[in-house]
Amino acid sequence: MLKRLLKILLTPVSLIICALTVLLAKPFRRRCKKTGLTILLSGDNPIQVLALARHFHRAGHKVIYAGKSWVVRLSGCLTSHTLPDPMSSLYGRTLLDIISKHHVDIFVPCCDETDYVSVGLAKAQLQKRCHVMQFDDLTARRIARRDLFIEAAAKIGLTVPVTQLITSEVTCDPKHVIKSIHKDQDAYTKTTIETPRILQERIIGEKYTCHCFAFKGVIRHFSAHSSTESFRHLPLQRESTISSFEKFSMKDLHEIDIAKKMQHFVSAFASAYDLTGPMSVNFIAGKDVLPISAQPFIAPQIACHTRRGLEMAYTRLAHNSNSAYNWPIYPDSKVQVYSLYREVFNAVVHRSWRQLARTLWRGRELTWDAYDPWPFLLSGVVD
Repeated sequence: MLKRLLKILLTPVSLIICALTVLLAKPFRRRCKKTGLTILLSGDNPIQVLALARHFHRAGHKVIYAGKSWVVRLSGCLTSHTLPDPMSSLYGRTLLDIISKHHVDIFVPCCDETDYVSVGLAKAQLQKRCHVMQFDDLTARRIARRDLFIEAAAKIGLTVPVTQLITSEVTCDPKHVIKSIHKDQDAYTKTTIETPRILQERIIGEKYTCHCFAFKGVIRHFSAHSSTESFRHLPLQRESTISSFEKFSMKDLHEIDIAKKMQHFVSAFASAYDLTGPMSVNFIAGKDVLPISAQPFIAPQIACHTRRGLEMAYTRLAHNSNSAYNWPIYPDSKVQVYSLYREVFNAVVHRSWRQLARTLWRGRELTWDAYDPWPFLLSGVVD
């Protein structure tokens, strides 16, 4: 109730900010140079779609959006189309029609649990017309199922926790934990042949997640964060860019080591299976950094990539592009992102006004863009 009240109170303020921004930024707005590439984005996840749409638009690409999110539809960076329900038989046909109509070069689906299977099933037909930056159905299912993902990682020699598929009720000792095979599956479902679960080695440690995109087996962008601070990405540095005078705290050095191990894992996994698509992998860092599950779609943490150049991860398609660039692209280590409405809510509840001021000063709002302000207004109303 308090969260809804705060949104109502903040909406007029947001409206004034958006209106003033439109007026003040107009003289400085540059017309993007068209490069000839047309990029289609789909999905109802406004953070992911807006982050990518703005990167593509600033680089001069024409952006088409297919989905139902009104937050995205308010953006001035794209042209919108409506998609039927992912389970509908018209879903793939509609995507194909949009791709044909606009002569789309690249299709980047911003999937979630509801549509990654539908996109994977349609990929065989869609990739005859354009490049599809998403896994096929079988690969997506292998990544999304905890048992199959761990099995695939173990098959190529990566270190994984002991995991066993179970199809009947078992007694779980303190050294193990029982989990559903899918992240979105009801954890209290009875274990049967129809609804199996996994018995996995219990790992003591802190949970971390990394997010990446692979093209033909090479990781092209990468970010990582702890589960307690989902939009504070870990420090990620290339050895060649670290000054000998740059000081890191013990926490920074620890997190850099964890991030490197996560990147090594996803790089080896993507290379072994020649993957093209996005992936989020959950790890627990204890004595070792071990994977526990994964998801085959773009996570909201794509918004951590605030510096320009992210679009190259999706648009460099030449046969030698994987070796011609120093992949992966990392997020700006000095910028952290936040949700204004969530931060204000936390400040009111915990009376942490100083922390709010520090966050607003140092960070960057998830959906805010001075040249594309209107989605920010609606994001607080419908979020």
